[in-house]
Amino acid sequence: MEIREINIFEVLKVENTGNIPPQIILSNSTLNDSIQVIGGILEAQYAVDDKYLLFITEGNPLEEALYIYLLDKKLSIKDTLELSANYASGIFNKPLIIGGDSIRFSFFDKDDNWLLTVSDNPKMSFFNVKYPVQRKRAFFSKNWLQLKKP
Repeated sequence: MEIREINIFEVLKVENTGNIPPQIILSNSTLNDSIQVIGGILEAQYAVDDKYLLFITEGNPLEEALYIYLLDKKLSIKDTLELSANYASGIFNKPLIIGGDSIRFSFFDKDDNWLLTVSDNPKMSFFNVKYPVQRKRAFFSKNWLQLKKP
C-alpha cells in the first residue's frame, strides 16, 4: 500500500444552510465526476493505491469537525470517520505520511497528535471508536480506517 499526496479534487460548491453541517461538492479532474459530502473546506487529499483519502473540515473555527473519507475509484464512500467534540475548536495541521499506510496529524491543538491508518482490506469491527472519534455506520461493520492517538 502506498499513500501519496494528490491534487485532483477541486471544490465546486459549498452549501451552508441553517444548523446542519455544510455540504461540499468536489470535482475529480481525473474521472471527470463529482461527489457531495459533509464539510466545507478541503484540507488535504491523497491517493491510497486505487482509492482516494480526503480530509475535510466544516470551516467553523469555534466548533470545528474533521471528516475523513475513503472513496473508491468510482467516488463511492468506502469508509468515513468524524473527529469532533462539542464546543471545541480545531485546526487540521501538520499532516505527515508515515510508512505506507498511515498519516499523522494534529487537530484540536498543535500538540494533539492523531494517527490515521488505512488497511489493505476491511476489518470487521464492533464499537471500535472512542470519543471524540465518531463513525456514522452500523455498530458492527467493515472498516478500512482506524484513527487513534499514538
